[in-house]
Amino acid sequence: MLSPEQIFVSNGLVRRALMNAAWVPLSVRLVVDLEFNATQLLLMGTAIELSILLWEVPTGVVADVFSRKWSVVLGAFF
Repeated sequence: MLSPEQIFVSNGLVRRALMNAAWVPLSVRLVVDLEFNATQLLLMGTAIELSILLWEVPTGVVADVFSRKWSVVLGAFF
């Protein structure tokens, strides 16, 4: 049976691999099928990064006020 630490690490590795593998076909679809130009791709990437930043602030506050565990749970949920 796996320990909680092993489950956490393996879950993180699997998630990272799946997320990284999904970007290649998505990028091809955005450029070929949807015909995004460089400006649209840049604006989309900026919007994604800003939304990530905006969600990190509340999870950081939760981590400081309540606990790191609930911060991780909220971060994974959002």
